[in-house]
Amino acid sequence: MRGLIIYLTAAVLFTLAGVASADSYDITVSRISDNIYKSPEGVFIQTKLCLEFALSEQATLDYDEHHHDNKITFANNKKSCRVQKVFK
Repeated sequence: MRGLIIYLTAAVLFTLAGVASADSYDITVSRISDNIYKSPEGVFIQTKLCLEFALSEQATLDYDEHHHDNKITFANNKKSCRVQKVFK
């Protein structure tokens, strides 16, 4: 399981566009189902109770696998949603 988490974290780091800092990434996402967003690079973001409709929307992903305060913030309205996990 730990190997899978390390692999997914590495995949996120190498596929997300525009790294702003060690834990913050500029990303384009589209909502594909309830609480699931996807980047054009194939990175999936699972949120919790997120009602934001997104169709190729710019967002900032604040993510660290060791923290529980991960979030995605949508650029168009500055609304944030809690991120449960990121995977590919």
